[in-house]
Amino acid sequence: MKKPIKEPIVTINWQELIKDILNVLKFLEQVIVFVLKIIIKIATFLVLGMLISYKGLRKLCKDKIEGFWFFVLIIIFVAILKFVLTYANEEIGKAKEEVKKEKQKQEQFLKQFKDIEQKIDDLQVYIDAENTTENSLSPSLTRFKGNIGNSIRWKELVKKYFPSEQVDNALLVMACESGGNPEAINKDDAKITGHCSYGLFQINGPDNWEWDNPEKNISKASTMFLARGWRPWFNCSKELKLI
Repeated sequence: MKKPIKEPIVTINWQELIKDILNVLKFLEQVIVFVLKIIIKIATFLVLGMLISYKGLRKLCKDKIEGFWFFVLIIIFVAILKFVLTYANEEIGKAKEEVKKEKQKQEQFLKQFKDIEQKIDDLQVYIDAENTTENSLSPSLTRFKGNIGNSIRWKELVKKYFPSEQVDNALLVMACESGGNPEAINKDDAKITGHCSYGLFQINGPDNWEWDNPEKNISKASTMFLARGWRPWFNCSKELKLI
C-alpha cells in the first residue's frame, strides 16, 4: 500500500510574494522619477529667472557697463547651475542607495522565507515519521524514529535523484535502514546473500565501489527504486506500508 502524500503544513505563494516585491521596486522608481522632475523644474525656474533678471538689468545699465553685468550674470548662473547639479547628483545617489538597500532587504526577506519553507518541509517529515511510527510500524522498528534528523541532512541529495513525491518516503526508508549513517554496514546480511549491506540505503552486494559516498549511494538507490520500486528494501518498506 502506497503511503498517501500529505498536504504541506504551510504553503507560500511565491508568485504573489515576488509580485509584491516588484510593486515596491516600481514605487521606488516612481519616487526617483518624481524627485528628478522636481529638480528639473527648479533648474528651469532658475534659468528663466536669470533670463528675466538679465533683461531687466540690461535696460537699467548703461551701454559701457552692460558687458560687466552680463559677465556677472554668467558667473551667478554657472554657480547656481553647479549647485543644482550637485544637489541633483546627491539626491540621485541617495535614491539609488535606498533602492539598493530595499533590494537587499527584499533578497534577505526571500531567503528567510525559503529557510522557513525548508524548515516547515523538514517538520512535515518529522510529523510523517511520528504518525507512521505511532500508527503503522511494529514495535521492533520504532527505533528508526529517532534517526529522522540524521536522514534529513541528506534531503537535498535525495531530492536530486528521487522523484519529488517519493522524497519523504526515501528519507523514512533511509532512517529505517541506516539511521542516516553513510558508513553503516550490516554484516548479518552476508549470512543470507553472501554480501554485506552498505551505506545510507544499505545496498547489498560487493563493496568495490564508493558505497560510503552519500551521493553515490543515494544515486544507486534511486536507480534501484526506478527499476523495482521499494522492493529492494522489503522489510522497511513493508513496515512503512510502501509495498
